[in-house]
Amino acid sequence: IIDPFCGACGILTEAGLLGLKFEGYDIDKKILDDARKNMEYYDIRPEHYDLKIKDATLIKNLKNVVTDLPYGKSSKKSDELLNIYSKFLKNLSGKAVVVMPNFMPYKMLLQKNLPNSENSFRNA
Repeated sequence: IIDPFCGACGILTEAGLLGLKFEGYDIDKKILDDARKNMEYYDIRPEHYDLKIKDATLIKNLKNVVTDLPYGKSSKKSDELLNIYSKFLKNLSGKAVVVMPNFMPYKMLLQKNLPNSENSFRNA
């Protein structure tokens, strides 16, 4: 499982507790340091995960993604969210579970950036 916007690893902590191997990426070293502390706290062993500084909008052919996209004040680039989401979605090439805030025009984003895929989405 890959979370290309892992933050402090909320989603990946759950993956680790289930015994899954995973990778997490973020652009903020301090946040990744916090993520490592969370892994230690929950006794998730380092051989089960890899955390790296990476820009998720530049990673091509992303597969097996589970992520909660950055949003609002907690995002360093909150003024560029539509652009970030579009760049990220264009890089998906496999299955993905992507959570977006309800104020995003998610149907338009999916149709524009994944036109040939079978999108299934729902409001939660």
